[in-house]
Amino acid sequence: MNVAGIVNTYSGAIQLYPTDFNYSAGVENPVATDAASILGGNGEIKVVSDQRSQVLIANSIGQIIVNKPVEAGKASFAVPTGFYVVKVGAKTAKILVK
Repeated sequence: MNVAGIVNTYSGAIQLYPTDFNYSAGVENPVATDAASILGGNGEIKVVSDQRSQVLIANSIGQIIVNKPVEAGKASFAVPTGFYVVKVGAKTAKILVK
């Protein structure tokens, strides 16, 4: 929306206030988010991320198995069969490995 002036009435008189500003609805500079995928496989956990991210993998009793940064792209981590909590950047998932 472009506005060139504002019209008002005061005591029966029309008043014009010239101005020049632009109003735009929406986000002009969106913040990038980490779009990560976390998948459980046969003896491994696969991570796909579009940016460098910190990967944290914990087993069912809370032991940290992996805590390291990974570059953008695909990464896989060999783990024994079990249940894991995996965090990649801001995304967290519960993963079952067969």
